[in-house]
Amino acid sequence: MDLGTWTCEIAGMKKTLAEHWRDEFEGKGQTPIFWQAQARSLLCAANVLRERARDIDRSRISAPPESEDPPNLRLMPVYVLYGYALENLVKGLLVARGENATWSGTLDKGLRHHCLTDLFRVAHVHTEEDEHRVLEDLRDAIESGKYPVGIRPQNRSRTLGLDVSGDFKVIFALFHRIEDSLRQICLDGALVPVEPSTLGLPPPERSDGSA
Repeated sequence: MDLGTWTCEIAGMKKTLAEHWRDEFEGKGQTPIFWQAQARSLLCAANVLRERARDIDRSRISAPPESEDPPNLRLMPVYVLYGYALENLVKGLLVARGENATWSGTLDKGLRHHCLTDLFRVAHVHTEEDEHRVLEDLRDAIESGKYPVGIRPQNRSRTLGLDVSGDFKVIFALFHRIEDSLRQICLDGALVPVEPSTLGLPPPERSDGSA
């Protein structure tokens, strides 16, 4: 095989791979169940961390001192993951409703942001005042919870963590509501809705010690 032929074959292989990767990118982005599966994966991780944080609160003996592990920072990764979970799920609902996600070869600009209240509004998911507040707080967590500060000074008072059980109740209700909507639209093209608060967790032990 001469050099010219070899070069052409290599170029053809690269083009074939590029086309394969683009087809995969577009196909996954336009398929709601992939967004839903990603959302559930993030939700599972958040649930596990939530239970670990709860275990630490119950027994400080085996836990780091609070000066090294402040409760508010311990919970922040949980909120960040819950925020990303809802973000993925509502974007999956937008795709199910016909929104373009990846047909242009890149992720659509309308899906690149973390403004959950806007995403819920565009997806026609009605939210009550307390749900709207939690979504705003989750957006703040996503944008600034990875670092000690965000990309800009905050412009609103944050209430995330002041009522942890109330926050989680709202998050799980929203997650379940969107999964119901996805199932109604996509039928077997979406996963069957589950109880989000226990996803990824082992079943509770019965009083006799068995699972």
